[in-house]
Amino acid sequence: MILMEDFKAMLSERTKVVSCQHVSNALGNVHPVKEIIHLAHSVGAVVLIDGAQSCPHFSIDVQDLDADFYAASGHKNVCSYRHWFFSMERKPGFEKLPLQRRRRYDQDRLL
Repeated sequence: MILMEDFKAMLSERTKVVSCQHVSNALGNVHPVKEIIHLAHSVGAVVLIDGAQSCPHFSIDVQDLDADFYAASGHKNVCSYRHWFFSMERKPGFEKLPLQRRRRYDQDRLL
């Protein structure tokens, strides 16, 4: 469970990336990701949301959420192969990540 007062206290201009689950796989808590995303963006952080537990149960409007990245595994959603997943990224968010190596796949290269 995410305690929002604690989360707010930990955010600062030094925060670069915020990552959290949309729904807890252990307890089933639905986290207030829209608020988390808004607060993280207010300090300039990039946001990754793990939607593996939420996609099978909710309609997800990624544009409304405004996360920089939203990812989920397909085998929980559409009974596909175990190693299948999907991710959504906003183009400005990807470029902000402080990664040493980045590999970008075009849509036509995905299986």
